[in-house]
Amino acid sequence: MALSDADLITAIAQGDRRGEEAFCLRFRDRIRRKVEYTLAGRPDCEDLASEILQAAFLSVRAGRFRGESALSTFVYAVSKNKIAEYLRRRRPETTEVSEDLPAAGPSPDARVARRETTAAVREALSGLAPKYRQVLYLYYYKGLAVAEIAVRLEAPPRRVSEWKDYGLKVLRAKCGKALISVR
Repeated sequence: MALSDADLITAIAQGDRRGEEAFCLRFRDRIRRKVEYTLAGRPDCEDLASEILQAAFLSVRAGRFRGESALSTFVYAVSKNKIAEYLRRRRPETTEVSEDLPAAGPSPDARVARRETTAAVREALSGLAPKYRQVLYLYYYKGLAVAEIAVRLEAPPRRVSEWKDYGLKVLRAKCGKALISVR
């Protein structure tokens, strides 16, 4: 005959061997299945399942189970916490970055080249007529489509497309290779 949760807890608190055995029989397989499912067959599943069963049993014996939930819920919570603790312990340790490794990001030469290109483009843009500059700004910086720009500027989409192409042609002529990839 299976003991109720209350009878099982009373037997464990009194040190009754049958209560201890009943607790282990009731929860051993449940805990093992949960550990195996969570850890996906790691070699130390059996050890962790035994550790969880022991921790749950000792918690009940110490009076930490207050009866606010079912005993199985309490054991499940102990299992969840122990598995999380196990995973934290097994997490690979981070290694320090060596001083000899190059820093991430562009090299100083690349940063200087980018600043020079930016300055050249800025200067070339300032020499463009306002309508070309505005179309390029809206298209490349704001990410608007030609049709959206046409609505804003109250101009036909074909005309806006021509302004964009002409503005790029002038910029490429003034900036050279820096703008070859811009379409």
